[in-house]
Formats: sequence, C-alpha cells, structure tokens
Amino acid sequence: MQISHSVDVAGTPIQIAAALLSEELAAARARALGIESYSHAVSGTSAKTQVSVPSSALPAQVGRFLTSDIAVTINAVADAVADTVRYSTDVKGAPVSLAWVVQMTPRGEVTTCDVTADLKVSIPLFGAKIEAMAAEQVEKVLASDFAIVSEVIARA
Repeated sequence: MQISHSVDVAGTPIQIAAALLSEELAAARARALGIESYSHAVSGTSAKTQVSVPSSALPAQVGRFLTSDIAVTINAVADAVADTVRYSTDVKGAPVSLAWVVQMTPRGEVTTCDVTADLKVSIPLFGAKIEAMAAEQVEKVLASDFAIVSEVIARA
C-alpha cells in the first residue's frame, strides 16, 4: 500500500535531516507509541533504531496472527546532495515491510517534505485490511514526527 504525506517545515533540508536522524525524535516517537524498549544511534548521516514490541501491545486484530514479540530495526540515511532521507525497516516476528523516503524541497523560509511510503502486510486474506489499518497509524506517526522535527529545529 502506497502512503503519501506532505508537510511544510520551517527550516533547511540540512536542519530537517538532522532532526529526522536525532535521538530526540527517536525518544519522542517511542513515548508516543508506548514503546519502552528501544535503542538509537546516529553515525554521521545515518541512524539506526532498534525496537522491541510485545505482541500483547498490538491491536487484537493483529496480535492474533503473531506468535512472538516483534523486533524492528529502522535504518535511516540522509543524502544532503539529493535532499532526501531514506528509511528501511527489518521486521522480525511479523510479516510486514515498510520503507519510506522524505524528499525535501526548500521554498524560502520553509521546506516542503514529501513522504512516500510503501507498506506491505503478507497475511493471506487479511493483509489488505491490516495494511489499511496500519496505514492510518503510519500517517499519524508521520504527522507527529514532523511536529517533533519542528520543535527540535526551533530549539536548536
């Protein structure tokens, strides 16, 4: 399922990329999602977040398809030349894949951030319905992320 999201952020692509890779965003995202166990490391223009999600913390419609907890690794790489941040995920314990790109276009005092994401849930018969439910959550997380990005830039 393709997901698109667009938002204007007061800041430059370099500032936005730094905020997208930041520990501050990772911590706020974990709090907002109720995730207690995670780690985050930034190295130059890349970041890696590792998350553990108990299957009991997931909606009942999803949890019944899982037999164990979920371990997610999110890799983010910023490209200053292309004004992009690319994300990939490695999900263990669930038949899910998610990848997304933030394309930043400076427009004076603000930068337009266009996000395109590809979400796949590989569960026969139920995958499309779960994708639709998950897509709503992804859109909420993206909106929250960019509000936090704006806060991080404002504090810098």
